[in-house]
Amino acid sequence: MFQPVEDSRMSSKSARPQVTIYSDGSYKPQIEFGGYGSLMYWNNDILLMYGGSPGDSNNRMELTAVLSALRHLAVPCDVTLYSDSKYVVDALNGYLINWVNNGWRTSQNKPVSNQDLWMEMYRFTQIHRIIPVWIKGHAGHPENEQCDRLASMGAYDSAQMQLPPSPQLLQDLARGKYPGCEEKDEPFDYYLGQ
Repeated sequence: MFQPVEDSRMSSKSARPQVTIYSDGSYKPQIEFGGYGSLMYWNNDILLMYGGSPGDSNNRMELTAVLSALRHLAVPCDVTLYSDSKYVVDALNGYLINWVNNGWRTSQNKPVSNQDLWMEMYRFTQIHRIIPVWIKGHAGHPENEQCDRLASMGAYDSAQMQLPPSPQLLQDLARGKYPGCEEKDEPFDYYLGQ
């Protein structure tokens, strides 16, 4: 089902609950909504979460996906977090503490994007031991693919639209909203899938 990561920051003798989170976020330009999805495993239980909001960026949805799971933890836990977002993983592996120490400014002295969500994430890092692990997106990883589907559901549900039943219908929807996009040979990867 899932493989927890061995890390020296997490002791197998820890009294803390062991939790595994998979998360994904997306932005759907054809409907101008973002979505997020996450799976959380602990003991033999699983919690699926998804949602969305209008006009949010992909990075904001990636963060929201992680936070949606962390908000459900009532006690300090050892958390292994799997994400296909380098933005999330790299920040948790170093940038976040630098932003905090620099008064929520980047190394270029610019305000940190999504500061409200990063401040909440920082509070969670003070409660839980979070080990972020990057996984490649759209590479057949079952939990990541499920989170991608949940994020699509979240975006479409929030837009009060039905998920398109086929990639072709989604391309037609995008072409109607963004004329000329059919001239691009880039695939549309917004389809929920089977």
